[in-house]
Amino acid sequence: MTILADQVTDAWAFFVGTLHPAVLHFPLALTVLAAAAEVWSAVRGRAAPSPFAFTCIWIAALSGVMACVTGWMNADSYSDGGMDLFLHRWIAISGTAALFALWVTGGALRSTVRSKGGASSSVIAAWRLALVAVAFGIGGAGHLGGELVHGDGAVPEAFFRALEATEQAKRDRAANEAREALGIVSPPPQPPPQSAPAPAPAPAPPPAPPPAPTPAPAPAPTPAPAQQPIAVARIDFKTQVLPILASRCFECHGNGKRKAGVQLDDVSAMLRQRKDRWIVKPGAPDESAIVRSMELPIDDEDAMPPEGERVSKADIAVVRAWIAQGATEGVAAPAAAPPPAPPPAPEPANSSEPVP
Repeated sequence: MTILADQVTDAWAFFVGTLHPAVLHFPLALTVLAAAAEVWSAVRGRAAPSPFAFTCIWIAALSGVMACVTGWMNADSYSDGGMDLFLHRWIAISGTAALFALWVTGGALRSTVRSKGGASSSVIAAWRLALVAVAFGIGGAGHLGGELVHGDGAVPEAFFRALEATEQAKRDRAANEAREALGIVSPPPQPPPQSAPAPAPAPAPPPAPPPAPTPAPAPAPTPAPAQQPIAVARIDFKTQVLPILASRCFECHGNGKRKAGVQLDDVSAMLRQRKDRWIVKPGAPDESAIVRSMELPIDDEDAMPPEGERVSKADIAVVRAWIAQGATEGVAAPAAAPPPAPPPAPEPANSSEPVP
């Protein structure tokens, strides 16, 4: 009964953890809005926290508790998050506690303003600065969470990729305009040349008469054929490896999902070293995390996939061979064929036969 209860608890904890992405945006957005409202209030010279900012703060604090609970449940999916996970978790918890403190002190300041007609300007300024600092801290925690999901440097990488695409489009547009200004027109594609009809075969000559029978010479011993090297089959990523990953790994690591920063639908992303480990290390399957996680026993917390049918030994062998061959995206270059064996030397003529 205890095992069944643990399974039920784990299932519900996993469900609560999946709600984390839907909840976390509320405290982040509301805290930023409250900080922006208070900066505007400071610019306009208001001597008390604005009602809008005060309302945003207490809603952000309550939703922050939900985000922390769901995030704690979701952390089991990122057991290899390391320092990023540690900072993301505790900055978010500290920020939520700070929101409650700002809510209480903000309410006290508003009461002071109503009862005494005003509050110390330095106290109001310190409260507003604390709110802005909390907004930056919660924003930093959100950024670390994005790094856990999408990988290290995902935002700068996407930004520079967009810049590169924009520059390339500008260069292509300028080249096309230059061609049009010079009157250069790309030639239309030529149809493939048609091959001439093959000539009719010449009639076969009449068969020659069979030669006179001659006594067969004694057979000479022939040497055993040399052992030819066996060519290793090359692995095609798109037709052999990609279907294995798509069926067993893409639920968490493909089609736009990068759980724990691991993306398996892009070879270049797989080949990047992340911190102190390789997802795929070309030429070294034993040092590749993808192979190790597939070969772990099912009861290991790092075994992949964590649920459902395991990757078969035959499929793991295919992935191993692909990595050992260099982990290329297409078909690796075929192995060179061995040179043909030299023809056997002609046998000497029998000296007992008459010379014609």
